[in-house]
Amino acid sequence: MKFVYYSLTTLLCVVATVYGSDADVTVEVSADGSSVTPPPTPRSVRELVADRDIKGLNDVLSAASDINLIKGYSPLILSALGNFNEGVQMVLDKGANVDAPEDDGWTALMFCCSRGNIACVETLIKHNANPFLVPKNNNKWAYDMAFRGGHKEVS
Repeated sequence: MKFVYYSLTTLLCVVATVYGSDADVTVEVSADGSSVTPPPTPRSVRELVADRDIKGLNDVLSAASDINLIKGYSPLILSALGNFNEGVQMVLDKGANVDAPEDDGWTALMFCCSRGNIACVETLIKHNANPFLVPKNNNKWAYDMAFRGGHKEVS
C-alpha cells in the first residue's frame, strides 16, 4: 500500500482554494496520520435549486455576505428560473433585492412571466416586484412577456 503524505500547510492551501479562506471546514486525520478524509465539496446554488434543497439553500444564504449574488449567480433568479417558489420565498425573506437584474437587465419577475410561473409571479408581486421595468435588450415589460409567450393566466 502506498501512502502519500501531505504537509499541514499543503492541506490547508487545498482547503482554502476549494472552500474559501474564511471557510469553517473540518478535515479528519487518522490517529496515526496515515489517512486524511477531506470534507465534502460544497454544492453550488445552481445544484441546490435544481434539487429543490431548501435546507442547503438556507445554509448557503445564511453564510453569504451578499445574498443577491453568490459566486456569480443570483439565488433569486436561479430559483425563479427553476420554478422553485419555496426558494424564491426564502431568498426574498432573507432580504434579497426583488428587482435585482441579471447582466442583460432581466429580473426574476420577467423570467417567471415569460415562463408562465404563476406561483413565483404571485410571490414576487407580494414582495413588491416592479412589473414595469424593461430589460436592456428588449422593450417589453414583464406582463407583456407573459402575454407574448402565451401565458395569459399570468398577464
